[in-house]
Amino acid sequence: MAVNSDQATGLRIVLEEMWKEIPSDLQRYFTESVLDEVFSTLQNPLTLRIAKLLHEVQLLREEELYKKRAELVRKIKQRMGSLKEAHQGRRELQAKAGLSLEDLEKELAADWKMMEDESKSELNQTDLSIIKDIDSIVAEQQEALQGVGVPFFKKTQNATELRIQMTLIDILRRITEMPQFFQP
Repeated sequence: MAVNSDQATGLRIVLEEMWKEIPSDLQRYFTESVLDEVFSTLQNPLTLRIAKLLHEVQLLREEELYKKRAELVRKIKQRMGSLKEAHQGRRELQAKAGLSLEDLEKELAADWKMMEDESKSELNQTDLSIIKDIDSIVAEQQEALQGVGVPFFKKTQNATELRIQMTLIDILRRITEMPQFFQP
């Protein structure tokens, strides 16, 4: 992190430029004093290390959650395909036997509807679980960044406060990608 005055000056300039990119509806929260606080917080090398680690952990967990959901979708499609094949087989047997398909079609439609309902419910439960996991990730980030003194960080569900935090996290993440300010 910024050890010498040239690095500190460079970091301050970078922060000021990033401040200009903050969405206009949030700029009123990002005052000069907040810029000073963020700059001061970044003098502690631990701040960027934590921000980098949090970002890496978030990416890994998001990938796990994506894979979990994708696997469920794949299994649901597979079950639906198997049911469709089974239904087609039953139709063919019914037709070969010369029996009416009317009652069978009602039964198959009910089977299909039940499978769709079960699949939707299973997918909804997984999505709720994923949302809880994402909320947990956010809470961990809030707590860690609050612990190193980054302004605006506290546990919250408030949409505006979350957007402010996301903006600051983005700034921190971008700084961690600048080798002149962050050495892993």
